[in-house]
Amino acid sequence: MPRQNIESGTAEMPECEKGERREKGAERREEKRREEKRREEKRRGEEDSEIPQEVLQEMSSSCSSPMRLLIASIATSRLL
Repeated sequence: MPRQNIESGTAEMPECEKGERREKGAERREEKRREEKRREEKRRGEEDSEIPQEVLQEMSSSCSSPMRLLIASIATSRLL
């Protein structure tokens, strides 16, 4: 809580509160950086996991039925 500086007539914040505010601000900035990094990693992961539909069709058409199921399950799990 700011205290009144009698000499200058202005409010002055005690040093301990200034430090606490700096720490909270630093924590908020760090949390924002972490959140942005998570979003970026998630976006990259989504881009990397996309398999073109033509490739899936070509792979599954040239394989036996059990192999098609395996390919489809792998492709589906990569997209999730």
